[in-house]
Amino acid sequence: MARPRAITDEALLDAARAVFIRSGPGATTAEIAEAAGVSEATLFRRYATKDALFMAAMELPPEPGWAALANALAEDPRPLRERLEVLATALLDFFREIIPRVMVLRAAGIDLSCHMTQLAEPPPVKGLKAVAHFFHREQRAGRVRPVDPEIPARLLIGAMHHHAFFEACGLDAHAPLPPASYVRGAVDVILRGVEVETAK
Repeated sequence: MARPRAITDEALLDAARAVFIRSGPGATTAEIAEAAGVSEATLFRRYATKDALFMAAMELPPEPGWAALANALAEDPRPLRERLEVLATALLDFFREIIPRVMVLRAAGIDLSCHMTQLAEPPPVKGLKAVAHFFHREQRAGRVRPVDPEIPARLLIGAMHHHAFFEACGLDAHAPLPPASYVRGAVDVILRGVEVETAK
């Protein structure tokens, strides 16, 4: 009977990812093995080379999970503000996880733009369309004023990306804003707009 693996592939990749994000693509397999609590031999039994381990650990999801969430929330009976806060939180969580990976991949000299342009529908575009569709559904229901639905979709996605980018660059210490407060504030601004209505 085969001995059970001391560490799952998922846990091993989580440990490797954390080391690469902390130390960059130059992190050693010795560092990764120590973080994972295994020997370097175990690493190389699972992944033949450090490059193979790097690509597996830093792999980007084939599509953003929040695309499916946006479609599901379009059918959700909760108030619009509450649903948008759920969607914004999912966007923020996604970008907080993905942006550090992208930064390390770029540091390793990997050109993601070439890969994206070869896809029939790149994941970011699919995600944008899902959020735009959400706003379109809300317009048809009379809960959002008639504007190009891609505009509020881009505003929401961009706002969450910005917060995650500040965190990844260590800039949140200079302009601190708790994530939950940021989500509520961003959703409020998008829903209300920023122009003060004047009496006619």
